[in-house]
Amino acid sequence: MRFLLLWFIRIYWRLPLDCHNHCIFKESCSHYVYRITRQQGCIAGLHAFKERTKDCRPGYMLYHYNGKVYMKLANGKIIEEEQIAPRLFTTEYILHFDNPSLLATLCSSENSLQSHDLHSS
Repeated sequence: MRFLLLWFIRIYWRLPLDCHNHCIFKESCSHYVYRITRQQGCIAGLHAFKERTKDCRPGYMLYHYNGKVYMKLANGKIIEEEQIAPRLFTTEYILHFDNPSLLATLCSSENSLQSHDLHSS
């Protein structure tokens, strides 16, 4: 089974680039699954595929905090800049939270909205 999964991934790599999704991770999803499958076997590879498809989708947010870039994925998981695809490091899409007062303002307004939602229901 391991060789069958690896074969499918190699076939996927030969498809025209238009057919590939644009991965948000530095190590693309197919390369990640390929590596896990080669190292740990088919079951681990299928599990890696399942986890990556949950993580690698639209709805993420990039932010800069304490000199590093982080990404909050759509499912709430946070990854560090070493794992993020370099093509995503465009300044206009990164929120900057290095200013503590800005972060405090954002957090307090978010908490106000959450408490407002709790009181209004």
